[in-house]
Amino acid sequence: MMNMNETIDNLQNRIKYPETHGVSAKLTREILKLANASTPMKLSGLEFNSAAEKYYRDILRVQYMNEAFEFLESDFKKIDSWKIWREGYYNPALLAILDGNSTSDFLLKVKKEVMNESISVDRLRKLIYLTLLTIHQDMNEVNTSSPE
Repeated sequence: MMNMNETIDNLQNRIKYPETHGVSAKLTREILKLANASTPMKLSGLEFNSAAEKYYRDILRVQYMNEAFEFLESDFKKIDSWKIWREGYYNPALLAILDGNSTSDFLLKVKKEVMNESISVDRLRKLIYLTLLTIHQDMNEVNTSSPE
């Protein structure tokens, strides 16, 4: 079934065993680990909320941002590829946005700025433009590869 066995098993476990496999249970476990507590009842509301905020801001956000950058890196490599370059469709936009530099080089430079929330408006705008180009490229790829 399109290599979906692991995903199906994961979803079944979430439904059958929410106390151990559900998202809220996993989040609570991670927050408790951060707070050095075995149950939420061993913490005051303020202690639990502080640990939760720290987990969401310092750990989970970073994990999600790193994952997002992995997808962006993959998409940027694709739009920088010889195949796409030879087609020429995105070349004018890429040249206007990056002045001839590669998307991968740009991403390496801005990733740290995004992660520590110090990116300039101009560089963020460029990142958004590039992301939109990759979305467009993905949509074109799907439209040309799927039979109508």
